[in-house]
Amino acid sequence: GGSALYFTFKNPWLSMVPVRQAIAYLLKRPSIGYAGGSPTFTPVKVPNGIPSCFSYLTQFITPAVSNLNPYCTNLSKARQLLESVGLTCKGGKWYLPNGSQFTLTILEPFSLCPCIENMMNTIKNELCSFGISTSYYVCTNVKVDHEHYATGTGYDLVFQAWGGYCIGTVDWYLETQYLNGIPLNVTQWDGIVTLPNGTTVNVVKLYTETVSPNSTSQLIAANDEMAYALNYYLPAIPLVFHAEDIIVNTKDLKVPPANSWFWQEFFYGIGGTALYQLGFTDGYI
Repeated sequence: GGSALYFTFKNPWLSMVPVRQAIAYLLKRPSIGYAGGSPTFTPVKVPNGIPSCFSYLTQFITPAVSNLNPYCTNLSKARQLLESVGLTCKGGKWYLPNGSQFTLTILEPFSLCPCIENMMNTIKNELCSFGISTSYYVCTNVKVDHEHYATGTGYDLVFQAWGGYCIGTVDWYLETQYLNGIPLNVTQWDGIVTLPNGTTVNVVKLYTETVSPNSTSQLIAANDEMAYALNYYLPAIPLVFHAEDIIVNTKDLKVPPANSWFWQEFFYGIGGTALYQLGFTDGYI
């Protein structure tokens, strides 16, 4: 997982697919990752796609997943999408049909460490340079943040985590559950995706099939459908991966190489518990 921008559907303009897609096209994810600091932060190649960092995940890379929209930076496409819903650009600023300026406010609910501050400033600057006046603020008061989430007010977007914790599948937990009303309703969204062909997908219910499938084929199909739905609909834009550094005392432990079976089993063997079942334990101080 990593960091993403979540939209509130309480904002009538952000509830429109073309507007969310326009923002995805204008944000430069490589620049955002660079601002956070490599190799800890690296850009997401395909928003809401399925990574192939472990061989276990390759079974989920179906033809449909392989052809998801990468939303490469395309300012002309972003302009076209905004104009398609009635917004206009005058004097380098974007305006709504009623004549008021199109502005955005981003909530950052965590402490603003230097790497996050750098990424937030990059996001703000990229939106502003495109003509969308944007500001952000930090609120680490959990009670106040939860009050904002309960009503979908006080922000237009939230800089939050994406990903999840369920080993053995692609985890869509934060985007379709925890930050989508179970329990925090950051997006104020019902989880219903209407696809270009007219069919609808309920990603809240579909999530169950990705963590408790009846068969491997159902698991693959559910992840395929989820990736396509979220990549098109973009209730959130995953921007960067966040890597964790493991520092090892080499006098106490010989470290397996990066391509060793050890890491594959550590994360995915027997639902992520292979090493524990073999008698290994770990902890932290």
